[in-house]
Amino acid sequence: MFDDEFVRTEFSRRARTYVPLLKREVWLPTAEDVIVQKIRWGRSKDLDDARDVLAVQGPETLDMAYIQNWCDPMGPANGLKRSSQACRRFESADGPPIGGPDGG
Repeated sequence: MFDDEFVRTEFSRRARTYVPLLKREVWLPTAEDVIVQKIRWGRSKDLDDARDVLAVQGPETLDMAYIQNWCDPMGPANGLKRSSQACRRFESADGPPIGGPDGG
C-alpha cells in the first residue's frame, strides 16, 4: 500500500478515538508519529508544530527512543539536517527551552 517504511509503521500504529464533536470514531496517528512526520517534512512551520506537540504532550509521556530511531536515519544525507537537529533537541529535557530564544 505505501512505499515508505515510516508511513507503513505510522499507519499500523494509529489509534481509533471517539470525537464527540463528530459523534463518531476516527483514526488518528500517535503523537510520536505526528512529531516524526513533521520533522521529516522539515519546513519551519512543521518544526514549530513538532515542538508544540512535544510541549503539550511532554517528553516524559512520549516514546522518545521511537522518535529518535526514526529521526536518526533521516540525517543530513537525506537533506534533513535541520530536522535531524530538531530531533536531537527533543531527545532530552536538557535541550533548549521550547519557545525560548533558541528553541523556537
